[in-house]
Amino acid sequence: MSDNNDNSADLRFSGSIRTCRTRKIGDVVNKVLVATGFNESSDHATVFGPDLPTVQERAFRRVDKATTIPLKPQWQEWLWETMVSPEKLYSFGGEDFQEAYLVNIPCDETLESHVLEAIKTGEIR
Repeated sequence: MSDNNDNSADLRFSGSIRTCRTRKIGDVVNKVLVATGFNESSDHATVFGPDLPTVQERAFRRVDKATTIPLKPQWQEWLWETMVSPEKLYSFGGEDFQEAYLVNIPCDETLESHVLEAIKTGEIR
């Protein structure tokens, strides 16, 4: 925050803020700020990475961790395109934060029915 009356650079969030810090490089520290009130439900997650393939892999791992449905790593692209409804977020900072997305974490019932249908139609194996 600056000492003058220009508040245009101030960041304000309703609710609390959670931060995720990566390594320090020289005098620079990369940090992600997440307003906890923005993402209260457990059916969404914020995933980020240096590039889209990394973000897709992290989204897959996040869904895999949240569900009891067994998922195969080769379903990652199908899951990204059909199940997680990725919404691109504004991102800035170091190379670890070039891509950021808000993704849907489907409930077990929805995921199971879509997986079974995709296997049946040959979309995934």
